[in-house]
Amino acid sequence: MRDSTESSAKKQERARPRIKENERLLLLAAFAAVLVIIAAISVIASSFHGTTLDGCKSIVLLNDRYACLLGMANSTKNISICSYLGGSYKNQCVSDIATETSNAAACSLINSTSAYYPSCVTAVSLELKNATYCSTLPAQDDSNCTYGVANLTGFSSLSICGDIPNASKSSGCADRYYYNVAISHRDVAYCSYEPSAPNSSTLSYMIGAASGILGLSANYTILLHYLNTTPRSFCYYSMATLNYNQSLCSSTAGEISLLCNYNFNKVIVNTSLNLTNESYICSKVPSYAQNICRYSFLSYAAIKNRNYTDCEQISNLSYQYNCIAAIAIKYHDNEYCAFISNSTARGACNYDVSNNATG
Repeated sequence: MRDSTESSAKKQERARPRIKENERLLLLAAFAAVLVIIAAISVIASSFHGTTLDGCKSIVLLNDRYACLLGMANSTKNISICSYLGGSYKNQCVSDIATETSNAAACSLINSTSAYYPSCVTAVSLELKNATYCSTLPAQDDSNCTYGVANLTGFSSLSICGDIPNASKSSGCADRYYYNVAISHRDVAYCSYEPSAPNSSTLSYMIGAASGILGLSANYTILLHYLNTTPRSFCYYSMATLNYNQSLCSSTAGEISLLCNYNFNKVIVNTSLNLTNESYICSKVPSYAQNICRYSFLSYAAIKNRNYTDCEQISNLSYQYNCIAAIAIKYHDNEYCAFISNSTARGACNYDVSNNATG
């Protein structure tokens, strides 16, 4: 009898760990069920109550609540809703609505020490194309903001350039302003305000602004950089070309003066060097760029004069084919394509001409 009692007690003892394990699993299952219920409630709240402010505020899960509030703030453009958000969510909310409503004053709802504050003011200023609010920012942010407005308005205001705290950005802005005025009025007087030393940034802008009206190819613009062309010389070069006044070429400095005269006389022989302008100028660029240099010269003349024989002087066949194709595309005349000896390149030329409706 005693043996039977002891055996039963041992069985009960062995069963206790399993009971405890089962209890633990039940507790975990119950906790998971609670989470599922909360998530379901959150989804239901978002679905049925998310269209009201109180509905959004009642959502339990933080991410879902913030998503609801952000959506409502942006859809209604009600910036006061942003106050129910925290940290970066609030700042982003204010910045978005301030920008969309062009309300720079609303940016003051963001702490001025936050990175969102200058971003907000700059975004609104760019949207309004008005640099007035930029001055409320620290110098560096003010410079970026004001320069951005100047850029968006086509560097059309010298006073905006003068308001840029950073001296380099301010002078760069003014350089662009003077060149735009020179181009628009064909007035050479403004060229004297341009830098007389090489400035790659300003030169790039000037080339971009004038490449269309001057008929500059991409490779020709690369050549101008290789030759360390100054903004002032390029300005005089532009005025000489636009006003068809060769005497202005004398105001250019360096090899661009030869390029300038080249526009008026296809080939000018430099008797002291017994070289054509192309050879002389291209000798000034790195050896790896000399093919591009010669291509730039000859293709420019070929396109300008509609003369495919200039292209045939280019030894690199790929460049030669591109040169002839450029004439055909420019004047929408696929008869030029016939002068391309390679059948594949000739076919590409015909295709490009036929698909270039503007010519």
